[in-house]
Amino acid sequence: MNILIIGGTRFLGPYVIKELTEDGHKVTIFHRGQTNIELPDGVGEILGDRKQLFDYANKLWDTNPDVIIDMFPYSEKDAVDLSAVFCSSTARMIALSSADVYQAYGRLIGLEKGNFTKEVIKEDSPLRSIFFPYRSTVKDEHDWRYHYDKILIENYYMQHSSLPATILRLPMIYGPHDRQHRLWPYLQCINQEQAISLDPREVDWRTCRGYVENVAHAIALAAVHERAANQIYNVAEEVNFSEKEWVETIQQYCQSNLPIKMIKNEALDFYPEQDLFMDSQKIRLELGYKEIVPFSQGMLRTIQWENENPPV
Repeated sequence: MNILIIGGTRFLGPYVIKELTEDGHKVTIFHRGQTNIELPDGVGEILGDRKQLFDYANKLWDTNPDVIIDMFPYSEKDAVDLSAVFCSSTARMIALSSADVYQAYGRLIGLEKGNFTKEVIKEDSPLRSIFFPYRSTVKDEHDWRYHYDKILIENYYMQHSSLPATILRLPMIYGPHDRQHRLWPYLQCINQEQAISLDPREVDWRTCRGYVENVAHAIALAAVHERAANQIYNVAEEVNFSEKEWVETIQQYCQSNLPIKMIKNEALDFYPEQDLFMDSQKIRLELGYKEIVPFSQGMLRTIQWENENPPV
């Protein structure tokens, strides 16, 4: 199978590339060349910027893709342009989306009104009714966050693109090379033997998470399974920790028993009364998805990488 990956050089991408090439697929990546990455033998590269996508249309077409994986669509225009380049292709499209499309996320960040819920989110759960979740805080039209909205991307790929599409709604991803260093604030306290503090409102808050290699495996599965066409899947771990349980789990793997202090955080910028817990049974039942890296290994690898690569 010929697979064209748009992006693919950061965090998730290398794991997707590795799995697909090891399974015998021919992979080509289109990227800007700004990230140094050691690619498996045989992986093709097309260097370019998707903002000028049409300038590379012939080279992209020459890869003759059976599947296109769009790793980083930020705006509706990204979906429109990529669909236009391949408008007469028979390829399938895999587009990465996010849990932030759901109404629950809108309430979590205070964008949408309504009662907070603890309900598990399924693929048919309500989506946000307000678009552009970051526009209220980002006024610069040249900032990618100004135009960011995964709902518009999903709508275009599923309703207007000529390509059959699969949408993967991803969780909060942790693991080696996480540019957001999601575990670091807690690890830093542990390393300095300082008590970890939580706002009392955060204690029972639950969100969806996924270890990077396991999330990459879900993407690879969607790419090679034709039955994934025209489907939407949540990707997340089955066990959903409360924030207090998450902190205690990190401590356990660090062999730390520091106390957790309850301190009200006046700067808390979300509403932890609203959970963001996605159900991932659909992709498990239909595509046979399961975690290929056990939770314990993922945690240990993440902690080791975070400690060896603290944020600057």
